Amino acid sequence: MKINKFSCNGFKNLKDVEISPHGKLNILMGENAQGKTNLIEAVWLCTGVRSFRPGKDRDMIALDGEKAEISLTFENEFKEPVIMQRLAHSIEELPYLRLEQDNQSDKTDREHGIEK
Repeated sequence: MKINKFSCNGFKNLKDVEISPHGKLNILMGENAQGKTNLIEAVWLCTGVRSFRPGKDRDMIALDGEKAEISLTFENEFKEPVIMQRLAHSIEELPYLRLEQDNQSDKTDREHGIEK
């Protein structure tokens, strides 16, 4: 799978992140505690599985935030699907669940309300 675009806001320490990765090789560099592993974890969550890190779901939302949004656009042989994950401390913070399809792309929202 080739990721064409990744965006994230409010997931742990990631704020207003938007990346269009290179098609072959990408290197994440930075000081400790700058969000490298959080970025990988956010991509991992878009695969539909739980985090590879121990902890509670509510710990995935930034300490000063109420919700987190992750979007991943990837390429397959037919379309350019978009996967969106939304997390919030309260279900009222989330828009309704939607599934949109057209000839160009698939968009799926998986949403989770997290109780404090």
